[in-house]
Amino acid sequence: MSVDEATKEMTQLEKHFSKQTSVKILARLRDHAGFSEMVFNGQNSSDFLELVKKSKFTACFINRFIITPDTSQEIPKDKKRLRVSGHALSWLLTIFEASLSFVSSMLTLESPEGLNSCGLTDKKGRPVYTCWYTIPVRTASACLDKDGTHALSVASNTQVDSSGYMHLHSIDHDVRPSRISVHCRYDSKSCAMICVDFQDGRLPEFAEEPYNRAREAASGESPRPEGKEPDPLDVHATLLLRCAGWWYNTLYQVKRQLIHSEITLLEESMKRVDSIEPDLEASARHLAQKKMIHAIMSHLQRYFTELGVLKQIAADLQSADTDISRVRNGSSAEKETPIIESPPKNPHLEILIKRVSALEAFTKELDQKADTVMNLLTQVVNWRNDILLVNGGGLTGKLLLSSRKQATASRMVMLESQQMARDMRKDSTSMKTIALLTMFFLPATSFAAVLSMSFFNQQEWLNDPGKVWVWVILTALSTALSVVIYTLSTRKELRKELRKNLGGEEAELESVDIILGS
Repeated sequence: MSVDEATKEMTQLEKHFSKQTSVKILARLRDHAGFSEMVFNGQNSSDFLELVKKSKFTACFINRFIITPDTSQEIPKDKKRLRVSGHALSWLLTIFEASLSFVSSMLTLESPEGLNSCGLTDKKGRPVYTCWYTIPVRTASACLDKDGTHALSVASNTQVDSSGYMHLHSIDHDVRPSRISVHCRYDSKSCAMICVDFQDGRLPEFAEEPYNRAREAASGESPRPEGKEPDPLDVHATLLLRCAGWWYNTLYQVKRQLIHSEITLLEESMKRVDSIEPDLEASARHLAQKKMIHAIMSHLQRYFTELGVLKQIAADLQSADTDISRVRNGSSAEKETPIIESPPKNPHLEILIKRVSALEAFTKELDQKADTVMNLLTQVVNWRNDILLVNGGGLTGKLLLSSRKQATASRMVMLESQQMARDMRKDSTSMKTIALLTMFFLPATSFAAVLSMSFFNQQEWLNDPGKVWVWVILTALSTALSVVIYTLSTRKELRKELRKNLGGEEAELESVDIILGS
């Protein structure tokens, strides 16, 4: 990597840096003089360099601001940033002759790298072995935020993103992703390590653990045979084993969440559902469970990748043990040197590889468990929908029966209406017959009454029975005249009604033409 590229990546990394520097320094002194600790603040560089000269092993730990339970602690505004300035980190990388690719490895979040190494020579021609790697970390702890904060958080709505944190709402735990970047430089006289821990400072039990474990390994507090020097890989193995412990706790909490969801769904599947209305509360609960299980399945796929990286780092460190031993003996791989016996494998790394293999099997088991719970959730939702459909079908049957009764009643009413229509038709015929008889009867009786008046009785000519034809002619003419007048008036009314109807239809047609024309 060129210097320009390294400078550009350092600029990208500066958003994680604080303006203040507080780097913990751990050193194991030469000649079994014990170990020493100090805090590098950017102003005491001379003391730091003096300590490095006297030390056989030097480690620099860079953390975010660690929040302790002490309520009197003053918390800075940039608490989420690493407690080192860009200038101080560049100076440390220069002092320890760190590889420029180490900065690049700290920026690869989506594709974590395994162990990278290179063999070089220093200014005096002595062999130097340099290695660096980034450990993917997942820690599970009690939730630090309130429910309202989770609801408003953008991250809570994107939990399917495996690079973010995951909230296990049933057990009130959070699974938080992080990373620890480590750079080591070995030569024949000393070992220098830079550890950049990106873990959340609100969780001191995790953020302080790498330093405490390295201190235990460097100080000789860890058990080992009497008189034996600490293995060069002990610090790496101790740190990686602790990360494996965090991984196990994370997977265990995920298992608790899946078991809780499974038990809840099994209990719900045994409940009786009598309502025909959708249960909105149950629907919202099922949707939340589906999102949770889907997020778990997404994260588990990512866990396979990250555990594979962790396992590969341990295997590469075992392979690098020979190169480290050669450098510590002062020999170079390019020179012809006598074949030396390969150093025994570090037992801690052997344990780590087996433990990570077990974690991979555990992750696979949880992935199958999540798939089972998702299928159970689908069955419960389908079962509830079927129950609602059956209950709704019963109600539909009742409605159909009621409709059938109404149809029967309507049929009876229709039959009665038909009978009434027939009776009314008969009555109409009778009325017409009576009206026709009345049409002839009224003129006849009228003329009979007129002709029977006293002034007609004095006429002998009219008193002759043979003159009855006069009454008949008058009756017939008046009846015919009445029929003609009735017929003409009826036809006139019919024509008037017909014109009225035709005028309305023409108006409707004109309005339709206007609408179509527009």
